[in-house]
Amino acid sequence: MWIRSQDGTILMDCDCFAVEDHSGKYEVITLSGKSGISISLGEYSTKEKALKVLDEIQGKIECPYPSKVTPAFGTNCYCLSEKGQFYEMPADKDVEV
Repeated sequence: MWIRSQDGTILMDCDCFAVEDHSGKYEVITLSGKSGISISLGEYSTKEKALKVLDEIQGKIECPYPSKVTPAFGTNCYCLSEKGQFYEMPADKDVEV
């Protein structure tokens, strides 16, 4: 899934996401399998806001095999469920919980 970072400086094909606590600020990160590093996509003032953004990302992805937790080896069944091919990380002030 293509994600545009909150500050607009990164456009990256991401497939793994997590929320990390950094001294009271919560970052939605992608775990890059290619480089082995984590990259911050957006920073939020509360864990609830970061989790809401993660929920939005999950909602943008659909799988034609909903009964399967993991798709069969060699299949790429995930795609964006709406028009457009990327998700733009919202600003902290734009996330309501």
